[in-house]
Amino acid sequence: RVMYCITLGFSFVRLPQLFMVHKDIGPKVIMIQKMLVDLVFFLAILLVFIFAYGVMRHTLIFPNSPAEWSLLMNVSLIPYWQVYGELFVDEGNGTMANGSWLVYV
Repeated sequence: RVMYCITLGFSFVRLPQLFMVHKDIGPKVIMIQKMLVDLVFFLAILLVFIFAYGVMRHTLIFPNSPAEWSLLMNVSLIPYWQVYGELFVDEGNGTMANGSWLVYV
């Protein structure tokens, strides 16, 4: 079954080559391939900004958090979902000591 899945995946990858000979679909396949290259560069830049925001957010909200593997998940997943509008408002509890951030008005 594993070999069938791998073979099916490779056949789907090679499927656009069959459409290259068609006069209407061929140029569109070439445009899609070029757009996918641009999409990879855009996603790489977006990933840099998401990780930068995630690290800053996590260090400001949880300054005393230990270095664990769950930290990587918190740094990456929460900013990823915030791109789509989930703000995680109910998780506003930090681990700061009392009086470490005093604002005098």
